[in-house]
Amino acid sequence: MARVALINRAGVDSNTLSSIVVEADLPAGKVWLIVGDRLLGGAYQGVTVARAFVSPAQNLWGLEQYLDQDWDCGVVIGEKWAVKQREFPAYFAYLLGHELGHAKTILTNPQLAIYEDLVLQYIARAAQHGWRWDEMPHEIRYDQFGLAIAERLYGRSTIEQEFHRIRDEGLTDDELRLDKALTLRPTTDLRGLGGELASFSLPYRDRLLELWKEAADLGHGGAAAQLSDLAALWSAS
Repeated sequence: MARVALINRAGVDSNTLSSIVVEADLPAGKVWLIVGDRLLGGAYQGVTVARAFVSPAQNLWGLEQYLDQDWDCGVVIGEKWAVKQREFPAYFAYLLGHELGHAKTILTNPQLAIYEDLVLQYIARAAQHGWRWDEMPHEIRYDQFGLAIAERLYGRSTIEQEFHRIRDEGLTDDELRLDKALTLRPTTDLRGLGGELASFSLPYRDRLLELWKEAADLGHGGAAAQLSDLAALWSAS
């Protein structure tokens, strides 16, 4: 069971946060959880950071003040949805659950977490066309993970009611993702994710490897510098 250090800037009920974390069933490790961060805005509702792969220029949304401490993973939920937690408890559970899905991979399979980030960063250049975040296999899986946690705690009916309210009241700038999320099968089973990411990115393998190597050679490889074999994603699947 992970040790979770909480910075609760939005005053979300601690028992509620604990119940979401318990449902995520995180493995051993130290996790910083910041709820209600004002620096997190724009397209980001929540972010998850692997301590081992932090780069000097990376925006850490408040986690930078803890870099002198021992931790494995940081999860940050922005102020917008933290302050609306009482109004939209199921959506908040889905959102935090999604980020805890990322955290679970970081704690159990850090190499896969690196590949998730690398594919997300470079797939558009490799494929020469844009991609939505919710087209990435890992983002889909973590949406399923968050939905499963929200459903266990609040039930399917509440999830659907809240998602539709958010859409109808214009509280999201990504209605497509909300609609897509409701079509997914809720599950906290992340097995097979590496194989899904490998299959998804296989058509662009050679170009991705070129881009990753170029970035590493220029000193911009970030987490890629932690990989002894850039092609291991495909050989392991």
